[in-house]
Amino acid sequence: MDNEVVVIRTFSTELEASVAKAELDRAGIHSLLLSSDAGAERLPQPHLQLSHGIGLAVLVRDAETAEAILTMGRSEPE
Repeated sequence: MDNEVVVIRTFSTELEASVAKAELDRAGIHSLLLSSDAGAERLPQPHLQLSHGIGLAVLVRDAETAEAILTMGRSEPE
């Protein structure tokens, strides 16, 4: 299935998830941010952020490349 997606990372905040998504976008990999409770990350209750998380999903065929991009981005010195 060419359109099957897989969650490759889960983040505790929308900001972290958005930064990772932007890295993949720059590399030409389409991705989606998924939340089990849309909007919960905006509530003033930090425990909700940790219990739900925000998933970063990509097409299965792009998963390995996406993981490599995110890992490389994290290990680069600032």
